[in-house]
Amino acid sequence: PVPTSQVTEPAVKAAKPERPVGKPKIQSELPVRALNADGNFYVWSDDMNKALLYSGDASFDGWPDGWNNKVDVVWNNGYPGPYDDVNIYDYAIWSGSAYACIGNGDYWDLRRRDVNYVFSWVNDGADAWQRSPLGRRVHDNG
Repeated sequence: PVPTSQVTEPAVKAAKPERPVGKPKIQSELPVRALNADGNFYVWSDDMNKALLYSGDASFDGWPDGWNNKVDVVWNNGYPGPYDDVNIYDYAIWSGSAYACIGNGDYWDLRRRDVNYVFSWVNDGADAWQRSPLGRRVHDNG
């Protein structure tokens, strides 16, 4: 068959805008979920009205002031492989506390009531006070 009309190329093609050098990908808005892993762990807080991202371990000292127990959305956008899951701890000193494990590629909106995101793990040999958060919701407790 012969086409009824020819498709013509536009005189000027639109180019994808480039992000300015030094400007972070995530600023003060909830990150849009990407199709490909970027190696980061994202955290959103309604109270803070902004997002954070981490590319490695975030200990108690790694969190900005005021962020503890203010987490509403988490997203593990890390690379598959060893150490690809992320633990969210109930207590700031992570070595002795209950925790929730978010798998690689998982996105949790902790504000949802129809999904039970809870602290479900504890380190071996934990004392009773370390076990007490088991079953507590992760929302605003991590």
